[in-house]
Amino acid sequence: MTDHTPTPYVLLPGRNRHYLDASRHSYEHAMQACYYLAGPDGPSHFVADLIVQGDDEGHAVASFIVRACNSHAALLEACKVVLGAINPAALARSKRSGNDCLVRLRYEQAVMVCEAIALAEQEGD
Repeated sequence: MTDHTPTPYVLLPGRNRHYLDASRHSYEHAMQACYYLAGPDGPSHFVADLIVQGDDEGHAVASFIVRACNSHAALLEACKVVLGAINPAALARSKRSGNDCLVRLRYEQAVMVCEAIALAEQEGD
């Protein structure tokens, strides 16, 4: 798998005000906003054009995409650290002491962290 463009990404006002709306087979430009998603070198480091509704919600969506991309590596690393901190020996001691609630809670947390890691590391769509 090829590595993605390095982060941090930045959101810049886009220059493109016209785009092809494939579902209508026509060019659209009213009521949309275009943002330019750039890599760490700014405008010269193109990542993608984002076409969103030209309102506060559209801007929030574009900003969310940038925050999600920029925080992905740190959140993935944090999940791996948390998973490593769930000590199997401590789980066994809790089970022997009859604290099944604690064992179940830690197990469920570990499962959630494993699922999050798998989701973050999946390839493709």
